[in-house]
Amino acid sequence: MRRKVFGWRSLFLSVGVLIGAIAPSGLTTSASALETKQNAGVRVEVERDQLRLTANGETMTLTPDTFQANVFDAVNCAELRLEPEQRLEGRMFFETVAIDPATGNIAVGVLLAECVETQVSAVFTLVPQPGSYALYQVSVPGDRALPDAFSTFPLDTIINLGYFANQLLVQHGDASGTTSMLIFSTDEHPAGRYRGCIVTNVGESAGLCPPDDAMVFPPDRGQ
Repeated sequence: MRRKVFGWRSLFLSVGVLIGAIAPSGLTTSASALETKQNAGVRVEVERDQLRLTANGETMTLTPDTFQANVFDAVNCAELRLEPEQRLEGRMFFETVAIDPATGNIAVGVLLAECVETQVSAVFTLVPQPGSYALYQVSVPGDRALPDAFSTFPLDTIINLGYFANQLLVQHGDASGTTSMLIFSTDEHPAGRYRGCIVTNVGESAGLCPPDDAMVFPPDRGQ
């Protein structure tokens, strides 16, 4: 399912308050305020407050609040408690993007909330359409079923994104130094379907992978 389609025009939207990223122990964030990727005929420039896509001589600009998600079991930063479900919009782009060379799909990491050394984040995929892009939510599974394609369990600090052999790789970490890499297959669904998780560094927290019996969305074909 896709949520929105953006035409090739600049979208001048209000920019929310920007929050500095917390770098997990032993990790560093980009020293530059700008990361640029170019592949599959598109150039992507990402800063904390805007994302610029350039193709065929035309540029489209998006701001973080364009990206919204229903997030389950994430901290409510206004009340400092765990919230079963909340609707959040983007406050900042992480300075890492990935372009799938086979499809031109673009993976973007977005910070949704931040408090008490915890970040609530999500990954979105921009999928090329004729003269536009469609926006998809990458759904991270959890201990109960997600209701739709616009929902996710939270990620913490997004460290890196990449595409490899029809897979989207998402690395995230927390303030204790724990990091993990989530793997999503992209051959059947443009946003990817969760296939597994690898712990890449052990810090003080219990771990950042979904449970082994996580209820994956979207389900396999035939289910």
